[in-house]
Amino acid sequence: MKTYFSMLFLSLALAACSQTPAPDFSGEWKQTPDTESLRKLSISKQGDDYQIKDEFWLDKNKTERTSTASSGMAEVSHDVLKYKESNSIEMKLSDATHLTLTDKAYDAVIHFEKIN
Repeated sequence: MKTYFSMLFLSLALAACSQTPAPDFSGEWKQTPDTESLRKLSISKQGDDYQIKDEFWLDKNKTERTSTASSGMAEVSHDVLKYKESNSIEMKLSDATHLTLTDKAYDAVIHFEKIN
């Protein structure tokens, strides 16, 4: 009986150790490669969800005035960050410093690099 409980405990411990942690999308992200325009995402964790601020400047040299800005709440599902208001936009980390945004409504893929 002791052996059974020992094996059960060991298998549970190994299963817990083998699970990968949930990705962390928090940080400031800049669109890559560099272009004349600039798009930046500011993502902050709030409980289980994320607050996202999406800013876009038509001329990156005149960053004192934002051309467009939007914000919204997002949630993680199967390692993918999705806006709660829109099912067409998904964000996924390729590694800790690179994020890919996919907008299914416009068939667009935008790459971001973490800046802090």
